[in-house]
Amino acid sequence: MINMELIAAFDDNKGVGINNTLPWHIPEDLTHFKNVTMGSNMIMGKKTFDSLPGVLPGRKHIVLTRQKGVTSKNKNVIFVSSLQECISLLEKLENKKNIVIGGNAMWDIFYPYIQKFYITHVFGKFEVDTYFPKNIILENMNLISSRKTEKCEYFEYE
Repeated sequence: MINMELIAAFDDNKGVGINNTLPWHIPEDLTHFKNVTMGSNMIMGKKTFDSLPGVLPGRKHIVLTRQKGVTSKNKNVIFVSSLQECISLLEKLENKKNIVIGGNAMWDIFYPYIQKFYITHVFGKFEVDTYFPKNIILENMNLISSRKTEKCEYFEYE
């Protein structure tokens, strides 16, 4: 089976975003995201890809989209149009660190394949229109580590 990880951040109500953006700006969490995803194959939906400030250096961007025939001139961006195509691609890639970064539908689709979860709990309640999937129950998982800061708490589960 392919090795998959998931990274997500949510607020007190498990809200993750609004209008395809993060409802908060926490530099330390952005650094955490960079550290966890650096050197990985990041799997994401098209809306998440479009919300990025550009192609993030040091990572391959695997974008799952319903749109057929989408391509990129950047060698670090690969578009796929199905779950099976994505998994087949990941199996062929030399790098075996695969992290699903969002959005909500991607976390839901790839959930059965995830072995490790990097979760940031951002303290507070924010205006959101998207929530972390209800079928992913973190309390049933094995907590590996946690670290608390002033604005959030970081968890790693298996």
